[in-house]
Amino acid sequence: VLTAGLLAGLRIAASEPELRAKLWSNVAYLRRRFAEEGVDIGKSNSQVMPVMVNNDSRVLSVAEKIQDRGLFLNPVTYPAVPKHKSRLRISVSAAHTEADLEAAVQTIAGVLRGATAYADFAAAARFFKADIAALQSAPDAAAAVLFARAALAAGDAQLGQRLVASARSIPLSLRNRP
Repeated sequence: VLTAGLLAGLRIAASEPELRAKLWSNVAYLRRRFAEEGVDIGKSNSQVMPVMVNNDSRVLSVAEKIQDRGLFLNPVTYPAVPKHKSRLRISVSAAHTEADLEAAVQTIAGVLRGATAYADFAAAARFFKADIAALQSAPDAAAAVLFARAALAAGDAQLGQRLVASARSIPLSLRNRP
């Protein structure tokens, strides 16, 4: 059965060279679009491309979010790849249409942007949390508002609300001091 499948594949490759051309056209399109969207696909030279996540603790959740949007990409983690070089594997074929590929680019780039933004905001929240003690001991309205906005943007609503309340408790005469 295996030999028959290989022979059939070779016959198709020999009799339909346009399939190979379509495959490499799809690969070129996907590479270009990923580059335009800032998606890191490593140095792959084949129709099997890595979508680099480079975060072992996030790769499975990123894959799940992409799958929830209708695409299945295989997550690849340590020990199959070095630590902190986790990735998703995408396989391009001649059967994909340009619309299929564009939808995949939009989905993958959108999920990756969301995951990166969340990580950036979470890091900002951790940074600002370290300054809360100083803020509470010597409140300054402008600083309180700045920290509150950063905390809210980072998704820490409770911290943001506490800082906004702290800023509101500062007498008006002190709020706009130079």
